[in-house]
Amino acid sequence: MTTSRFTHLSIRFWMFAAVIPLAMLSLGAIVPFRWQDELPALIPHHWGSNGPDAFGTLGDLVWPLVYIGGPLLVGMTVLFAWVGKDISTQRIGVVTNNFLGALFAAIPISTAYAARGLEDASQLDEHFGYVALGAIIGVALGALLAWALPKPASLPVHATPSETAPRQRLSDTESGVWVSREISWPMVWVGGATTFIVAGTLLLLEAVPMLVVPLTVLALMAGFAVFDIRVDDRGVSVKSALKFIKREVPLHEIIEADTTHVNAMKQFGGFGFRTALDGTVGIILRSGEALELKLSRNRRFVVTMKRSAEAAGLVNTLVERSRT
Repeated sequence: MTTSRFTHLSIRFWMFAAVIPLAMLSLGAIVPFRWQDELPALIPHHWGSNGPDAFGTLGDLVWPLVYIGGPLLVGMTVLFAWVGKDISTQRIGVVTNNFLGALFAAIPISTAYAARGLEDASQLDEHFGYVALGAIIGVALGALLAWALPKPASLPVHATPSETAPRQRLSDTESGVWVSREISWPMVWVGGATTFIVAGTLLLLEAVPMLVVPLTVLALMAGFAVFDIRVDDRGVSVKSALKFIKREVPLHEIIEADTTHVNAMKQFGGFGFRTALDGTVGIILRSGEALELKLSRNRRFVVTMKRSAEAAGLVNTLVERSRT
């Protein structure tokens, strides 16, 4: 790793992605021990369909979460810093780490709080709702911090696309517009099936409050599954049908457009709004043809779509027209 790889990152990113989540993890380790005198000797470590079914000391619950959560948060921060050429990737990293930090803190805090004053921890009532609440708070805090990340200044490109880049023929009086709606059927089927399985498992475990997690994930996936794509004289706009995800690339930041072939799993590890290990950001709805935009600050943005050559040609024509 070289220092220059991280020069585009702000101090706020390191604070929001690493320091705050690690602080939450630390609270998850400290707070339960403040109640230790009020706790039974053994507390639940695992829950089955009939309640607690495995027990241990408070330290046996807290320290494994710290040993797992600490390196995980540090590793995730380094990963998102490495691939975070784009501000959107940095924001995803902030939300992810705050979710993880809050989740790892909520498990021991909620368990210890619920066990206060009990002589027999097997009497402990279900507390999954508090764990879910902690996770939701982590996501909400992460979203707020992600919004507060400083947006990098726009860096205009002055050169025109290369002669070999595709073009769309337009007369001097024409202002071309290209629109398309794309649906990710793999996401629809995988998301629906996964939610059904997880929800069914939670119902069998009688962990009804935890249903909020798979249902929330399903709603988020729905926001990723359908996208409207538009190319016009302002640039390229990619928006989810629910307007939950939006990416607008102005013409002045585009070096050139081209077509490419995307392997969703191999290159991006799945579907949706994704980041590849080389820092490329993409709206990946399926494997196959895609529009590729080469942008200033050594960034790349791809979106899988039908008729990508038409879109790329119009982008290059509009970019060239805007610079002549």
